[in-house]
Amino acid sequence: MVQLTANPECPCIDTTSILNSGTDERDCILPDGTNGIRLSVERNSCVPFDYGSGACRRHDLLHFQGCALGNETDEVLEDYCFQPWCFVDLDTCKLSEEQMYRS
Repeated sequence: MVQLTANPECPCIDTTSILNSGTDERDCILPDGTNGIRLSVERNSCVPFDYGSGACRRHDLLHFQGCALGNETDEVLEDYCFQPWCFVDLDTCKLSEEQMYRS
C-alpha cells in the first residue's frame, strides 16, 4: 500500500529487500551505473531498489523517468510527480485515517 503523508501511526517501510528480490527480466542499470529494477516489464521505468522506501518523499520526481525535470520535451509533468508518498504495511495502518492506495 502507498500513503501520501508521513504519519507515526502508519510509518513508511523499507522495501529495498523486496524490490531487490525481483526477477532477472526486471533487472536494469540506472544512469549512474548502479543496478535497479523496472517497475513494469513492458515499460522502461528503471528505479533504484529503495524506490518508495523509508520516508515520505517525491520518489517519482526523483527516480521515475516519466517525471524527469530534465526531459527533452516541453510536456507538463503530471501532478503525481510532485506528490510525496511511501510504501506502508497495510496491517500496521488499518486504524490510521491516512489516505492509502494500492500500488
